[in-house]
Amino acid sequence: MADVKFNTEAIKDMYKEVAKEIDKLDEETRTEFAGRPVAEIAAPIQAKFEQAGVQLDIESYAQAVSKGEPFQFVVQ
Repeated sequence: MADVKFNTEAIKDMYKEVAKEIDKLDEETRTEFAGRPVAEIAAPIQAKFEQAGVQLDIESYAQAVSKGEPFQFVVQ
């Protein structure tokens, strides 16, 4: 087995940057689509997140955006 070392500070910094980008994308999405019907916003939201390389449960997220509710992103 290879001897692998991790720079935990670099990994933490990477996750912080990812979180900032997701926060920015979430804010933009909510500004554009809040209060609109899920059926109307699901496809454009999915396209926006796919373009950014983010996978998520689009139905749950679109419902949260539509209703102005929080949504927990999980980075894997």
